Amino acid sequence: MTIKLLRSICRAFAAPLFVLVAVLLGVVSAGCEGPTGPWGDTGPPGPDGTGLVRHELTTAEDPEQAEPNSGYIANSSAQVTLILPAEAEVGDIAVVSEIGSGGFKVTQHAGHSISTMAVSITYGIVSPPREEDRQWSSVASSAHGRILAAVCIGSEFGDPLRIYTSEPRTSVGEEGALLGVQGSSVWLMYAGGGTGSVVTYAGDLAIE
Repeated sequence: MTIKLLRSICRAFAAPLFVLVAVLLGVVSAGCEGPTGPWGDTGPPGPDGTGLVRHELTTAEDPEQAEPNSGYIANSSAQVTLILPAEAEVGDIAVVSEIGSGGFKVTQHAGHSISTMAVSITYGIVSPPREEDRQWSSVASSAHGRILAAVCIGSEFGDPLRIYTSEPRTSVGEEGALLGVQGSSVWLMYAGGGTGSVVTYAGDLAIE
């Protein structure tokens, strides 16, 4: 009787014990992956973005002081003037677009400049002299018209020939301004060191 009872107990625990040992030894793999659970609740809305604040310029009487990360729509029959911020963080943006007929002028504070590198710019008619009166014999221009080369034969006989070249104007200093006509726009980003760099533009721009 005692032997039969022991055999029954061994049979009852043999199979579960075998499975437990097999799982621990990695012989039996885990079961199939169950179905995906339901979606969780929608999370709370995030904070407001830092998009550009839009302003409309409708008067040409007083220049408008621009604020960082702002957009300006020039809508006037006379030219409106926008002064870039005196203080800004690197990466700050200012956008100016012209929908009126008067155009816009973008100026900057003393010591600041606007970089127009790699931008097709139309330059003003007035070009201040930067050389002395010499006996110029010939002059040549680059294809885009922004670089000149001139030959001087010297002021007296025997003076050596000299070739003078101009550099392309790639920035607008504090005495100049960036001009736009109807339908034009410009996207400026502060690059540090008092320089606002033209990132992209549309239409025709000019340097005063």
